[in-house]
Amino acid sequence: MLQQELLSRNSLETQKLDLMDEVSYLKLKLVGMDEKQNHNDSSKDQQNKAECVVNLISELQEQMCRFQEEIHTRIMEKRTMEAQGESGAREAHDQSPDVGLGGTDMEEFCCCCGGQNGLLQELRLLKSKVDVLEGEKLQYERKLKATKVEIADLQQILASKDSEIEGLQSQLVSRGPMTNENPERGNLTCQTHIIHHQ
Repeated sequence: MLQQELLSRNSLETQKLDLMDEVSYLKLKLVGMDEKQNHNDSSKDQQNKAECVVNLISELQEQMCRFQEEIHTRIMEKRTMEAQGESGAREAHDQSPDVGLGGTDMEEFCCCCGGQNGLLQELRLLKSKVDVLEGEKLQYERKLKATKVEIADLQQILASKDSEIEGLQSQLVSRGPMTNENPERGNLTCQTHIIHHQ
């Protein structure tokens, strides 16, 4: 009977030590992940980068809106010039068939078209930059979310192991002190208990 109780206490003690080892390992892993996260990019840095990307995207979008407005006004100006040019050409043709559009009118028309092409190219460039930045932002957000999920999982495992250890400790306390306890094992228990509370 006494031997069975000693065996059950030993098995409980072994389970307790195993769980404490596992908790220590999980804590070390959690600390390592925190250090790794701080080393690579702390969450604040990632958040700052994400905010910078968002700000840059909004600035580029504002710039795109301005360019679109400018393109729209230039198109309207071009249509107005074309309408005026057609009516002016008709009047000039009616008055003198040899007179066409003046050189300056033609240059203005070409400049307007060239400016529109340049603006369209710049607009396309800005759109591609916005797409790239939005992709980077999504990557940062995914990495941050994955890291947070992993940390939450580890904390859950740690909490469950802590509760298991507390349960085992309460079982050991309820059974009373062991007379043949190995002093080396007691030191190990004390050390893991200290690690547990750090």
